[in-house]
Amino acid sequence: MKKNDCLSSEKLILYSDGSLSKEELKEVEEHLKNCSSCKEEVEYLQGVFTKIEVASVCPSVDELIEYNPEGDGSRDIFIKSHVKFCSKCQDVLNKLETSTSIMNDTKNKIDFLQFQIKEIEDAQIHDISEEEKLEQEL
Repeated sequence: MKKNDCLSSEKLILYSDGSLSKEELKEVEEHLKNCSSCKEEVEYLQGVFTKIEVASVCPSVDELIEYNPEGDGSRDIFIKSHVKFCSKCQDVLNKLETSTSIMNDTKNKIDFLQFQIKEIEDAQIHDISEEEKLEQEL
């Protein structure tokens, strides 16, 4: 393909960072099948974006705790993008998920034990009342 048939650098940048519409995405992918020059530029750009993402400052643990993978806020979008390339943040999110699961299990067990204690206390109160009635009858 001739150099002047190549896609603009702007379009290749938008493709490389995943910002194109579905229609534009198909157009670029079709072009890349036949254009080694644009394909090389995209590979270079994707490498640059990967390095930028990995090198960027990791979100704080508090931000990771508040992170919602389905969220559409700018912070959630940034973290989602960052986590794709940052194994450190992936590990923290996995540990947070495990911790949350353990905490929920523990809370459920505590709730169940508190319920059992209440039943035992209620039964003891009932038994004491029965004993008092018997003593009064005697």
